[in-house]
Amino acid sequence: MANVTDLSQGILPIVSFYVYTILFQVIGVFLINSFGLLGIVSNTANIIVYVKMGLSETANISLLALSTCDLIVSLCVLLASNCANPLLLATKRLPSGASIKEITYVASSVLYNCLGLGACVTAILSTERCLCVIFPLKVKSIVTASQGGHWSFDHLRDNLRSSESSDDGSTICQILR
Repeated sequence: MANVTDLSQGILPIVSFYVYTILFQVIGVFLINSFGLLGIVSNTANIIVYVKMGLSETANISLLALSTCDLIVSLCVLLASNCANPLLLATKRLPSGASIKEITYVASSVLYNCLGLGACVTAILSTERCLCVIFPLKVKSIVTASQGGHWSFDHLRDNLRSSESSDDGSTICQILR
């Protein structure tokens, strides 16, 4: 008796293609869109609250930057998940002439830039909280609003500008027109 695998029947899938497409539609359309909409609503509420609280504290500025990054991520995830919908993929192009693939590429490029920036803002927030614990009386002079907040929004602006242009030199606005 030799140790031989019989490949005459081929590799059998765990679920049928029909079940896979139903699961993809349920997860892709319902769950991702639900979480995307929840992220848009909650981050918009956060942005309104932080603006009304004022931007004099560095924590408010950093949390506003984090909420802005998360709002952009939620918008990009919602856009990319709708572009991956098989019903929309069948059309290949929008009525404006933009390719679904182009929109997905632009959305994912902005998505990953904002995810990275969100991680940087989280690191800044963690460092600021650590400084509050280590130097509780000196932290107001160490971390000021002009140092923390402007850095976050300058990087957000620069990252969005760098992801605006694609390989052929067209911008997001030109692709979406």
